[in-house]
Amino acid sequence: MLPLFPTKGMFNIMKARHEIWKQKYPDRKPARDFPLKGIENARPETLAASQIRVDLEKIPFDPREFIRNLPDWENIDVGWGAGEK
Repeated sequence: MLPLFPTKGMFNIMKARHEIWKQKYPDRKPARDFPLKGIENARPETLAASQIRVDLEKIPFDPREFIRNLPDWENIDVGWGAGEK
């Protein structure tokens, strides 16, 4: 424990700074959405990768509607696409 004794003060300063930042910018729930969405100036490859890769006509449900009804995803951004604002 003695070799770590000098770092205790530095840790306390870091912890205090962290707590001040948390007061200024409090935690919020993570935003949920499809990946690669909302990227400004996205390349065409990125836009293509952000699209749903299944034929929606061939499946018996809408994946977007399913995601909207998930209880853990109440704060979902439903823009549904990269580059959309």
